[in-house]
Amino acid sequence: MNDERKAISAPTRPYLTRPIFGVVVALQCVVFAAALWLVAARVAPVPNAPQAGAARPLTMATCSGGVDETPEDSPWTITLDHCDKAIDGMDVKSGFLQKWTICGGADSFAISLNPRMVTVTGDHIHCAKIKSEVVVTYLGVSRN
Repeated sequence: MNDERKAISAPTRPYLTRPIFGVVVALQCVVFAAALWLVAARVAPVPNAPQAGAARPLTMATCSGGVDETPEDSPWTITLDHCDKAIDGMDVKSGFLQKWTICGGADSFAISLNPRMVTVTGDHIHCAKIKSEVVVTYLGVSRN
């Protein structure tokens, strides 16, 4: 029993360990913040610095065209003769059909990059009720 009393009556000094623990945690936080800053400074690009082999910006332009009457033979083409000015300053890489109205219907579309046109296929009859129109968005990279 005497041993138990010594253990119970032995003074503890938590006031000495708490400040040391706080200092250790504060130092760890400072070291962690410094490490994050070094990583961010190394990874982040420097503003206005020349980039070696920098990619040219992606650009897009819209072209449209139409025909008053659909031909009887399939396939047939719609020339895209109305384009945004942006098409002149870009190297066209691809295009997708954005909107279409085909009198008599269509089975498939093929988009041509050069010359700019859409080839339409389908089992339809000659149609002159409404104008057949297509709109294509072309994607490419700037020439500048």
